[in-house]
Amino acid sequence: MTLLPGQGKLELVLFHPTSSGLLAVGADRSPLIWDTCRQDAPLAVLEQHGDQLQSLSWKRDGSLLASSCKDKMLRVFDPRAQLTPVQSAKSLQNNKDSRILWVKDDLLLTTGFDTMRGREARLWDSRKLSSSISSTSLGIASG
Repeated sequence: MTLLPGQGKLELVLFHPTSSGLLAVGADRSPLIWDTCRQDAPLAVLEQHGDQLQSLSWKRDGSLLASSCKDKMLRVFDPRAQLTPVQSAKSLQNNKDSRILWVKDDLLLTTGFDTMRGREARLWDSRKLSSSISSTSLGIASG
């Protein structure tokens, strides 16, 4: 299969956890939903982000898709219902590399950097992204 997102280069590819042949794809600033049986165009183009996508993660049951972005925003989408986020907040402290991962039910884990370039991990309630539930420092990045 060849994916041609049409805008920027393909950065992220993530298989849906429960639906065979469904992908979340990150191309530059847009998360796309693709069906591998239909190669000509994406099923859905989710709302464009303010900067480069850094990470995507499906909820374990496949109902929601979370993203982290260089614009310091966390977003949660329900791609079956709407193209805009159901939750979003400017929550990350630094635009250096970040990752997001669903860990349990409605909880998200992010890794990234704080304002002093220290590595950190934060736990979030996906229904309220305005502040993290907890955080831990992982040390200062060198270089």
